[in-house]
Amino acid sequence: MRRAAFAVLGTAIGTALLIGAKLGTPTSGSDTQVALEEPADETAATPTASAKAPAGKKTTAPPAKKPPASGLRDGTFAGAGARYDYGTIKVTITVKGGKVSDVDADYPDEDPTSAGINENAIPKLRQQVLAAQSASKITTVSGASLTSAAYKASLQSALDKAKA
Repeated sequence: MRRAAFAVLGTAIGTALLIGAKLGTPTSGSDTQVALEEPADETAATPTASAKAPAGKKTTAPPAKKPPASGLRDGTFAGAGARYDYGTIKVTITVKGGKVSDVDADYPDEDPTSAGINENAIPKLRQQVLAAQSASKITTVSGASLTSAAYKASLQSALDKAKA
């Protein structure tokens, strides 16, 4: 009787470990869970240093400024929407002095569970971006791996648009 109980218990524990390992292991195609949605028009990127010369007047181009070390132009840049299982996340960055000075994100909040996850993860991701100034250096927020991946993809799109 004891052997049967231990056999059942061992089988249950082994099954739980295998299922847990399967759920906790990213698949080789985990990056394919996020799809970027490019806007139809390119007005999403709006650099602040755009001035037009009045019609009929010739202007002399100002001397070329050396681009900031970060390689980012000043302005506000919207990343492409990153679609994932629970909706779409769209990150917008503001660059001042060649550094990301502000980050904002639109994210799905219709589903209460997803809204709770996003409301917890998005501020943490924002702080990481402001500290790291890069998409590649931010880490996945625990419990929000899909949100983190979509946020990172949209952020990288915004950073690409801000490149000088």
